Amino acid sequence: MKPFTNEPILELRRGAVRAQLGDALKAHDARGPLRVPVWIGDEQRTGAEIVSTDPGKPDRVVAEAAAARPDEVEAALAQARPWDAPAEQRAETLIRAAQWLRERRLEIAALEVRECAKPWPEADADVCEAIDFLEYYARGAVDLAEGAPLLQVPGERNELRYSARGIVAVISPWNFPVAIALGMTAAALATGNAAILKPAEQSPGCALILAQALREAGVPPSALALLPGEGDVGAKLVRDPRVHTIAFTGSGPVGLEIIRRAAETPPGQNHLTITGTCSLFIISVPISADVSYDPKSGRYSGTYVGGDMTAQISGKRRGDTVDFTYVEAVGLKVTKATK
Repeated sequence: MKPFTNEPILELRRGAVRAQLGDALKAHDARGPLRVPVWIGDEQRTGAEIVSTDPGKPDRVVAEAAAARPDEVEAALAQARPWDAPAEQRAETLIRAAQWLRERRLEIAALEVRECAKPWPEADADVCEAIDFLEYYARGAVDLAEGAPLLQVPGERNELRYSARGIVAVISPWNFPVAIALGMTAAALATGNAAILKPAEQSPGCALILAQALREAGVPPSALALLPGEGDVGAKLVRDPRVHTIAFTGSGPVGLEIIRRAAETPPGQNHLTITGTCSLFIISVPISADVSYDPKSGRYSGTYVGGDMTAQISGKRRGDTVDFTYVEAVGLKVTKATK
């Protein structure tokens, strides 16, 4: 794989380049409004509940989108599966998606000009940034899979491996409708997660383009869903215990509301809290763990993986420290803490 380099922007000072952009805009207008579906697995449902118009000419319709219903949000969550493929395969898929965008660069920039009123330089730069995200995260996926060198203590062999968290809810803004949406989605996919994209209601057409790029490049249907809609769609994703990570870019008030909602722990969300006099606290941990008990030492030990944190833990009953009374095979769960 070649070293990463940024996608070069267009030289708009050249008349021939500007003429190409003009032709792309004329071709876009001739095609008429995009039809943006709710896209879950292999199923698509079109509609016109959301109408995206040109901010510079509000009577020009750019895209008509279906709005995801509560049952469709539930279906997307139920069908979502982590992208269980080798890192090299995921990387190759993201690079193919980058090439897909590259081949349609002017067409996508023209869509951004119409749907989001972006000037040509910013529209072109947004497409370039989206390509950069795919290329960069593709290489990052391979680097993460190779792991980092660890200290090898005599008598031990230490290895570091990362595993996907599960489902990532991506809630993206309208002002960078391809780059930011694709950057957050690509990061989720590069690391083997499933991504459910809820784009800004002002730019569903741009979201469809990136979903097409990823699907046609080879991202499995179970690993990527597109849910156009208003704020209620994002709110349902944020509150659902099956969502392991929330990737959001948008307004401050909405971001604060997401933080408040994410801090709640609905039934089914595997959060672990240890109370009592104890030097170890673990929070927000959807985890996998193998835990063993040594009756001679009275010590519990194991390894847990919490997405962005991996640690070796152990605990020994001593005085008023925590006594772990129950360990589930599927994870570490404290059901009783005594002093």
